Amino acid sequence: MLYITTRDKHDVHTANKTLISNFSSDGGLYLPRTMPHFSEQEILDLRTKSFNEVFATVLNCFFSESSTERDLDLHIGRVPVKVIPVNRKILVAQAWHNPEHMYSYIEDNIYSKLCKGGSETEMPTQWLKIVVRIALLFSVYGQLLQTQQLHTWQTLDVAINADDHISAIAVYYAKQIGLPIGKLICGCDETGLLWDFVHLGEISTASASNGLLQMLERLIHATFDATEVERFLQATQKRCTYTLPENADAGLTESIFCAVVGKSRVADVINSMYRTDDFLLDTCAARSFGAVQDYRSKSGSSNLTLLFSDNHPILEADCILRATGLTKSAFLNKCQSI
Repeated sequence: MLYITTRDKHDVHTANKTLISNFSSDGGLYLPRTMPHFSEQEILDLRTKSFNEVFATVLNCFFSESSTERDLDLHIGRVPVKVIPVNRKILVAQAWHNPEHMYSYIEDNIYSKLCKGGSETEMPTQWLKIVVRIALLFSVYGQLLQTQQLHTWQTLDVAINADDHISAIAVYYAKQIGLPIGKLICGCDETGLLWDFVHLGEISTASASNGLLQMLERLIHATFDATEVERFLQATQKRCTYTLPENADAGLTESIFCAVVGKSRVADVINSMYRTDDFLLDTCAARSFGAVQDYRSKSGSSNLTLLFSDNHPILEADCILRATGLTKSAFLNKCQSI
């Protein structure tokens, strides 16, 4: 596969370039010259494949690799993600079933496999992280079809912590290339900048982090074109407010919902989920779930919703103990039973 950037559709780059650097010489972000698309039959075929077989298929699609199910069994384990159904039509994808108890283990080991010679970043690049999350989404969808938790072509809402800008754009791309995703639900922190962008059609670029600005550059490119990206970059350089083109924000609102879920609300969600469902959420998953609550309250939706848990609760012990009021011994006993 060949790649262009968000700022130049003529200069072509190899897939290897996207694995060793985050930006082209003009500062643009890599993306496929032609985004792949999964046909209806290819989506149906997901239900006949193992988790890592689907994962390998998506990786190979973007990086022209020849990874196999066996390769990924060795690098990330045979069952790297477990999907746990909880009440209220919520599915929690626990992406930390590995020796390090964290999702980054998957990214790091895929990086190790694909970048044997190392890279300029000495860590997984942005594009590699995006593709890994896309692959996980496809693999999880296939497993849900296998276990009949999803019906054929049933749409699945996906909730993410908006601080994780990689996951947000990965879900957006996954929907573009054919995965039956309904609404992308984003839980924002107290700054609410992504909320402003989605629901008001504007954002103060001076207040936004580099990670958020890069995600928005991708989102604007995917939704509009390179010309609109240039206008966004001009606003960024001047550190002024960027406003979406007139009547353009409606399209984003149809596909993305944002809710502000602050620290105190995150703690309340962790406590509530434990008390009502005997289930421990990490902070990112709790922020995602808080956004789902707000979305359902406003829209009346009861669509099946997936959210990712990227850290084993043991890694966030202090936060969870404060939120739930559990004793340390009770918390450790609960963690051992997960």
